[in-house]
Amino acid sequence: MDNLSFWNGLPNVVVPAGIEATSQVLNQQLFMEIVNRCTNIALSRFKWRNLPKTCNERALEMTLLFYGKCLFFEDKSSKGLGLIHTPVELTGDYNIYYESTKRYARSFNYWYEYGLDDSVLIRSNWTMSPDSYIIFTYAAKIANALRAIDVHTETIKRPFAVKCEEKEKQSIINAVKNVRDNDIVVLTSKFLGDGKGLEVLNFNVQPMLSEMWANVKNYLNQMFNALGIQNQFTEKRERMIVSESEGEANPTRHGMQANLECRRIACRQINSLYHTNITVEANQLEEFTDERLEQYYLQYTGAPHGEATNSTKEGVQNANANGSE
Repeated sequence: MDNLSFWNGLPNVVVPAGIEATSQVLNQQLFMEIVNRCTNIALSRFKWRNLPKTCNERALEMTLLFYGKCLFFEDKSSKGLGLIHTPVELTGDYNIYYESTKRYARSFNYWYEYGLDDSVLIRSNWTMSPDSYIIFTYAAKIANALRAIDVHTETIKRPFAVKCEEKEKQSIINAVKNVRDNDIVVLTSKFLGDGKGLEVLNFNVQPMLSEMWANVKNYLNQMFNALGIQNQFTEKRERMIVSESEGEANPTRHGMQANLECRRIACRQINSLYHTNITVEANQLEEFTDERLEQYYLQYTGAPHGEATNSTKEGVQNANANGSE
């Protein structure tokens, strides 16, 4: 098994390679799988355009995700790297708007001090809190819930315990392992003897898989909402009316808007300082239900959905596109 650590220099959880697949190892593997999957999703939330060739969109979003902020500047060191971005340490002194007047750009083999006039601070959100905290918080809960499903599934397959003589213990263990591996168990009459020493205790386990999967989906919904990502994990979403669905989506949209607006403010400051044309947008498709489409058609055309012409349909689509920018 390969080492499942994160990237060098960023927070990581290491799973040792070449060790037995115990429950603890399976727990760690699942946790890291969820962290990596959700990290990839979080890194895909925004699309940057017209970045200088000296910049790296992947590294930029990774810095914002794991550190909550980064610094954009024109390199003043002897390296002559041009317009670049790095993680930043804000050490003070602070002005009346709580802004550090000293900004230390740091990365591998790089350390240089900048100020308010020769750099731009890019915030991931208003509080500059790393969204990776959200991923790590919910990944642990989701992994625990999924592993509980694994355990419960095995319990459903083997809802019993076996009472036997000590000399028969290993044979019974092997037989139960066959059940775990979906194999047929055959006990000979020689093994059973008179049967008095063998007793099966039934636990009468009630399947709870539906409720347990609902719990997993609830955690996924909470995590994606916290990241500002619309998702389909809301329980009984198909039964919601439009007002309920939109009301539930408002916190998600506000969260995404906070992240997007902070990036757009930085773009305006960068473009003003360095005469660039950098833009950023949310890399998320709007989801339309038939009920919501009907609202848009009535609002923008005054005609019900079925009576709208092709031109009015295009008008609704354009109006929505302009409104989501």
